[in-house]
Amino acid sequence: MKLPVVDTTITLTEIPDHISFTIMLGNCCRKCKGCHSSYLQYKLPERMWTDIEQIVDKAKKAKKQGATAILFMGGTTNGIKPEVLQYAIEQCAKILPVGLYSGAEYGSIYNVILRRDPNLTWLKTGEFIEALGGLDSETTNQQFFIRDKKKGTWKDITHVFRRE
Repeated sequence: MKLPVVDTTITLTEIPDHISFTIMLGNCCRKCKGCHSSYLQYKLPERMWTDIEQIVDKAKKAKKQGATAILFMGGTTNGIKPEVLQYAIEQCAKILPVGLYSGAEYGSIYNVILRRDPNLTWLKTGEFIEALGGLDSETTNQQFFIRDKKKGTWKDITHVFRRE
């Protein structure tokens, strides 16, 4: 199984209190005005997609270098079958807790499927709307959730991104 990986990097602000090994997925067709990662909109042909095993190997190396979480972001709802993304999440969750930045709305069927995945710890929903701002904006349409593993529920913690 493969994913359209454009790049991998370390990020410090996408998951609160964590150093994230971030897997940037291409083929995003949302074309959000003002997107800070517009290069993820490029169509990556399937022959250039990355094996999930290679992603897992990179995640293991990132953990050794200090990463405390794994994050998938980019074109997560565009041409990637939910079961393939779930498999990648499952494999990566054996290494570190996993988050997903999805442009789909919280109630979309795509996110309903993923919210049931016990391997997912964080979920950001909602496409970027420039006029409303990102997670750090009081007017954002985006939401950031953390799973309460004991209760099996999701808690909205978007407020942690806002500077007081």
